[in-house]
Amino acid sequence: MSTTTTPRAEIRNTRSKKQPFRVNYFAKNGEKISTTETLSTQINAEKNIVAHINAFGGGGIVVHDLTNGKVYNMFADGSKEDIK
Repeated sequence: MSTTTTPRAEIRNTRSKKQPFRVNYFAKNGEKISTTETLSTQINAEKNIVAHINAFGGGGIVVHDLTNGKVYNMFADGSKEDIK
């Protein structure tokens, strides 16, 4: 379990060929708070993250994209800002 100080989302691969993505949400203390159903595209995963941000009134969230190794901030309007 990661010890992070900010809430984050992780985009992960699944074993499914038709729906190969899943998004996991983690709280500030690293506890998993939510998991989505399997999603068919990377764009759907990012739309799910934006919907999550808007539903809980946040300004943004750190996204760890484990499918391609990127880490970025995603904001409520859908824009991204690379961290590394």
